[in-house]
Amino acid sequence: TACISVAVPQDPTWNVEALYFVHLEDQPKSSDVDGAILGDIRTIYVYSVNLSSFPARAYGLLDAEPLTPSVQRLVRCFWEHNYTEIPNETKWGLLYSLVPPLLAYFTQIQQRILVDCGL
Repeated sequence: TACISVAVPQDPTWNVEALYFVHLEDQPKSSDVDGAILGDIRTIYVYSVNLSSFPARAYGLLDAEPLTPSVQRLVRCFWEHNYTEIPNETKWGLLYSLVPPLLAYFTQIQQRILVDCGL
């Protein structure tokens, strides 16, 4: 019997559980490591259970006393959850898409000031 330690990836998406695969490879004997004989099954399935509630811990941790969130907390937690799901390229795209309307708005203000002339 052998024991191995595997780091669980930090997945930003919220799922009740996640399934990860660990692929084992033969390692030849060396002076500091005893060799192992692997059979036909060289893939280990690792299940990860999410202990935080959806959305974004609004109801607290699942292994603790549940919270009763307010509507404001639920809305904030949904925004936080959705923000973490969006790729960075999309966030930058949304920010860049605000430039043309803002330029048009400032142009309209400048034209109004020029045409109005304080009358």
